[in-house]
Amino acid sequence: MVAQNNYYRPLVLLVLLAFTNGLNGTELEAQCVTDRADYFSFVNWDYRHRNDLIGWKHSTRLIQASLKDWGYSMQVSRAENSSVDGLQQFQQKILSRSSSGLKLIYLASHQTPSGQIEFPNQTKAFWSEAFVNHGMLAGDPSILILDVCHAGVIPQVSMNEGIPFDYLLAASAANEETYELRMFARRPVDFRRRYPAAVEWMKDQLGSEWEGQVSFTGFFWVRQFLQWPQPPRSSAEWREFLRGMEQEASSFTSERSRYLSSTLKVWE
Repeated sequence: MVAQNNYYRPLVLLVLLAFTNGLNGTELEAQCVTDRADYFSFVNWDYRHRNDLIGWKHSTRLIQASLKDWGYSMQVSRAENSSVDGLQQFQQKILSRSSSGLKLIYLASHQTPSGQIEFPNQTKAFWSEAFVNHGMLAGDPSILILDVCHAGVIPQVSMNEGIPFDYLLAASAANEETYELRMFARRPVDFRRRYPAAVEWMKDQLGSEWEGQVSFTGFFWVRQFLQWPQPPRSSAEWREFLRGMEQEASSFTSERSRYLSSTLKVWE
C-alpha cells in the first residue's frame, strides 16, 4: 500500500454488474421496473497489516442511503471483515433470498493485480474460489458492485468463466489502483468548494464524526444519485446512470486531478 500526501491508494475497485439469467432485453426491462431492492454488502476494511479501507466502509453506507432516499423498499444484509468462508456464507444469503425485484450487491476488499481477494486474516483467494458456484447470479436481475483495484482484470475473468452480465462498471484499468478521496482536504482538489451539494449530502448521511473519506467510485455514485430525482428502474435507465458516472469521472480526470483518478469503464 502506498500513501502519498495523506491519500491512500488501496487496492480496491468498484465494479457494477447487472446480471441476467438468459433474459432478452424486453424481459429484462420488464423485470427491472420495480420498487423493491435487496441490498447485500460485504466489506473488508479493518486490516492490521495494510491500510484500512475507511472510504469503502463509508461508500457502502452511502449507496444504501441513496436507495432509501429514492424510495426503494429494501431488505439489507451486511457482513464486514470476514474470510473466504464468510464470503461463501454471504453468497448463500444472496441465493436464499427469494423476494422479487432488484438485487444490489456490494463487495469491497484489498485485491492483488492478479485478482486475488486479500482478507483481514492475511489469506488470499480468487473470486472464483470464494464463489464455489455462480448461482448467485441466477434469477432476478442483479447489480454487483465490486469495489476493488485492478478492475480491468474482472471483466476478463468474468467472460472467461462464462459469467453473464448486462453492465459492468470497472473502477480502474487492470494495471491501475483506485483512490480514497478526502472531501475535507483543500488540495489537490477542494471538494467542498467544487462539489458542495455532494459533500453536504454525504455529511448528512454519515454524521459529524465522518472525516471525509469516500472511495473514488463511491463519490461518483453520489454525484449521479444527486442528478436523478427519480431512481433508475429499467435496464436502459441503469445504463444511463452508469454511463453518467463514467463520463463525469473522465471529466474529473482531465479537468481536476489525474493524481486522484482511475479509469471508470462501463462494460456491456
